[in-house]
Amino acid sequence: MRRYLFLPLFLLFAANFICNAQTKKAIIEDSVLDAPQYAVYFTDKNGTPYSVDNPLEFLSQRALDRRAMRGMAVNEDDLPVSPTYVAGLTATGAFVKWTSRWGNLAIVCATDNVIQQISELPYVDSIVYIKPSLKKIQSQSHNNSKWDNEFYHEYSVGHNRVDYGVASAQIEQINGVPVHNAGYRGEGILIAVIDAGFRNLNQIPEFQPLFESGRVVFEKDIVEIGGNIYSSSTHTHGTAVTSTMAVNNPGSFVGTAPDASYAFIRTEDGSTEYLVEEYNWIVGAEMADSLGADIINSSLGYSTFDDPDMQIPYSQMDGNTCISSIAVKRLTERGVHVVVSAGNSNGDEEWPWIGTPADAVEAMAIAAVDPQGNIASFSSLGPNGAGDPKPNVAACGLYCTVINANGTIEYSAGTSISSPITCGMVACLVQASPTTTPAEMMDIVQQHADRYPNTSIYYGYGIPDFGASLNDLDGISDNENLSFTRIYPNPSDDELNVSCQMQPISTIRILDITGRCINDISVNGNFAKISVKDIPSGMVFIEIRLADGKQETRKIIVR
Repeated sequence: MRRYLFLPLFLLFAANFICNAQTKKAIIEDSVLDAPQYAVYFTDKNGTPYSVDNPLEFLSQRALDRRAMRGMAVNEDDLPVSPTYVAGLTATGAFVKWTSRWGNLAIVCATDNVIQQISELPYVDSIVYIKPSLKKIQSQSHNNSKWDNEFYHEYSVGHNRVDYGVASAQIEQINGVPVHNAGYRGEGILIAVIDAGFRNLNQIPEFQPLFESGRVVFEKDIVEIGGNIYSSSTHTHGTAVTSTMAVNNPGSFVGTAPDASYAFIRTEDGSTEYLVEEYNWIVGAEMADSLGADIINSSLGYSTFDDPDMQIPYSQMDGNTCISSIAVKRLTERGVHVVVSAGNSNGDEEWPWIGTPADAVEAMAIAAVDPQGNIASFSSLGPNGAGDPKPNVAACGLYCTVINANGTIEYSAGTSISSPITCGMVACLVQASPTTTPAEMMDIVQQHADRYPNTSIYYGYGIPDFGASLNDLDGISDNENLSFTRIYPNPSDDELNVSCQMQPISTIRILDITGRCINDISVNGNFAKISVKDIPSGMVFIEIRLADGKQETRKIIVR
């Protein structure tokens, strides 16, 4: 796989074609930047100097290679917006912050008089109000409840510290260890993290290997012109999210994609909630695509806003209407896998459902469960507004562990965490089978979830089994290092869940470290609950025998 030779080219075209806002900031009055913001849609792309016949002017080679792998040619959607039209907006006195090629639009700051002039331009199709003026924002109350149900508190260090350290339970629940053991840890895969900020991530020791090895390949702040995504003024959210994938500190904390490369893109203003952030999202998504990202994690979602006039009805959360859902469609058509959080709004009487872009059929929306597999009370409900099944699958999002912006390990809760835990494992599957399309990959992950073929508005298809999913990928099925059973939670002080979707389990034996049998259980089914309350604390072995005689022994920690 070509390794990041595309970066200088991308940085060049980003400076030239995606509105060099940092340069413009030096020559524009702050009063214009403080004006309301609008999405200005164009009628066409006439007058563009760019051509589908010369895509390296606006796409990286890696992005083109990924399209070629999918058999998808570059089309007009990929062309940057017309520079002539952008110049026309600027001539009115508007400040053009960003442009979106897939939306064929520009995000502008403009006063009422200027926006009236823009509306009269012959190449302007429509205008959407997406953010109030700074003065109005300061006068409004803000109810940004997106992460109200997420919490962080100190982690007790007395728990299991085997290879994965405090992250053991959350990766073993989805049977991710066999995938890593088979050699798939995300190497060569580029994960774009679209989030609200990455405070101190570049200073925390656990993240330093990313920078030292050159695996942080892109950093961009879409919210604040010229902003520093790592500064103390940005949100901590992206730091915690990234830790669940990227950290590789054996014996302490190992994420689900510890060998992957990363792009960090800030699209979310954590202090307010306006429609502009959804438009920021498509700009960030296009940047990720242009880089050649293989997969996106976005623990963000949009449903309710500080300005009631921006409210999107649930019926329009249909996977086809919202601008971020449209972006997901464009991404997956071009071979980018998209994993997003389902949301934390269950319990909200006005909006208990998923938002966007989780509503997109093409997005893998992740619900949150506790280490025992029970749904978290806050995890947003499906289906989407069109009745399509949502969420898709579930992973640990309650009493899971993260590294916070202070560099300490904490317990955390939220679908914001279940999403990247899952995303990292999907990235490992993409490494194993890069030709598998996003739709095919989602089908494989869902088919090996513990509730499949049934789905629910809480769990989706249930908790995925990534070891079994890896077995199901083309060319991978004969790997002898893969586990065929799933055991969770591990460690445990109460009950163990043992499951196998391949065929029924015949017997389960619990052995102490000397090999002495502590318990011998007949099962005759695909699932069993085993009590470990009476087993002394420490390491034991679980020996599972299937109906066809295949046998596997796994290590378990009893607290």
